[in-house]
Amino acid sequence: MSNYSILQETINASAFNQENWNDDGSINWSWVDADAYGDCFDMYDKNLKSFYNDFDEIVTAIRNEMREEADSEARFEMAIS
Repeated sequence: MSNYSILQETINASAFNQENWNDDGSINWSWVDADAYGDCFDMYDKNLKSFYNDFDEIVTAIRNEMREEADSEARFEMAIS
């Protein structure tokens, strides 16, 4: 499995861990970052730029997917009301 795939799995698990959520239910990305960094940074041969390029790409994809899902749910709610 590639470093990217392992980082992606770690970020997904951490993002959906309730311990990493704010009181309002939103994801505390700083805690996700800390988890991912602790679990995966060494796999990147301590290359900070490479690690954060992948981290940012994965998080952006997750946030876009979550936004699309929320928009879809909002459209559905408007359609049935």
